[in-house]
Amino acid sequence: MVLKRNNIFSLIAAIALAATGLFSCSPVDVDFTFSPNPGRTDNDVMRGPSEDYRNVFIVYSMGFNDLTGYLRDDINDLLSSPLMKSQRDILLICSHFSNGTKFNKLTKPTLTKVCRNEDGEIVKDTLMIMPETTNIANKETLRQILTYTKDNFEAQTYGILLSSHGSGWAPAGYINNPSKFENGTVGDDYFMSAAQRTSSQMDETPVYNMGRPDEIPVKSMGVHCLSEYVTVEMDITELAEAFPFKMDYIIFDACYMGGIEVAYQLRNVTETLVASQTEILAMGMDYKTMTTYLFDPYGPDLEGLCRRYYEYYDAESGTYRSATISLIDCSQLEPLAQVSRDIFSRYRAGLDALQNTRNVQKYFRSSYETRTKQQWYFDFADIVENCGLSREDLDIFHDALNEAVIYKAATEYFMSNIKIERHSGLSMYLPMLEKREYLNNFYKTLEWNRVTGLVQ
Repeated sequence: MVLKRNNIFSLIAAIALAATGLFSCSPVDVDFTFSPNPGRTDNDVMRGPSEDYRNVFIVYSMGFNDLTGYLRDDINDLLSSPLMKSQRDILLICSHFSNGTKFNKLTKPTLTKVCRNEDGEIVKDTLMIMPETTNIANKETLRQILTYTKDNFEAQTYGILLSSHGSGWAPAGYINNPSKFENGTVGDDYFMSAAQRTSSQMDETPVYNMGRPDEIPVKSMGVHCLSEYVTVEMDITELAEAFPFKMDYIIFDACYMGGIEVAYQLRNVTETLVASQTEILAMGMDYKTMTTYLFDPYGPDLEGLCRRYYEYYDAESGTYRSATISLIDCSQLEPLAQVSRDIFSRYRAGLDALQNTRNVQKYFRSSYETRTKQQWYFDFADIVENCGLSREDLDIFHDALNEAVIYKAATEYFMSNIKIERHSGLSMYLPMLEKREYLNNFYKTLEWNRVTGLVQ
């Protein structure tokens, strides 16, 4: 699901602030290994409040995991792009990358400011250097960064891109080994640090992995590696709690985040949401053109951003021609929830009959389904349309859905495993009553289920 549970590990220490630097607007070798300013302490403030900005765009890159190389490339692509044209636009990059695959070498996350100075030159300031023990895939750290942003950079619009591993709404660790959860063999010890694990446990696979070495890698959301065997993550409830103020938009460069459960959980912390119903290839979004849309003089062009993402991958060939994307108006999710609640109540028999069908549009790959029985991401509208609704009720549902989904697009296939014949712009869980007790109990804690009663 996106992000995962982190509350077992209190890894967050005080943030250290450090020196500044300049660079010209050209391809940059982004090596975020800065040294603190001599004589400064962790609590020294180096920047006072700035003048008002028009747009603040935050790239929050959680790369202390097996995606480090790809996320570094994303930042390099972003910094080699045209960037902002106005002095009133600002880019903030919060990133944490690893120096190896065993994750036993700790590195320092940083927060960097990129903008144009009075001479029109692109400049870069290192605003923060955080302690090596900091985990930015953590709600407290994200909240600290967002609070710092709001306090120091007043703006008309605030947006954030979250990039890392993830799995939509699913509970932490479940996606990689659901049988352990359903069999009751996973507890908090599954998330303990490498130092706490016995030698017999050290051959276990990570809580999240990217699949077989011969597969094209994919992105998900919010994973921080404590070792090559242990990861910690946020879940979507924690993610929602991390926002101290309401964003104008949230972009997920991460897998499976385009579900109604995710969108509804975040409805009070963002105006709009950009996300994918399927996985996202590890190359991610088109960072070379991203700021063209987000620093538009007339305001962020999120529909243009989504269209560019779709067209970029639709122009590829073979397995790389793989993408789903949608733009969600979160202010319209409450009416959709009320309509859905009525449907789930009155058409319960039709909904229950769908449990074993293969006719509903899925967004998970068959190889994953065979390996983990990962049957949790289906097309929202296709589920409803197969429940036996009357024409009138179906029209009411589609009217509410169309108000919420501003833009949607999908390639014909995703990685040759999924034929996308129906795409409504939102996915949803299709309740599995057999051998899904843990998953269903977790689902009941989500705000979407509390309102709609999908899982009873």
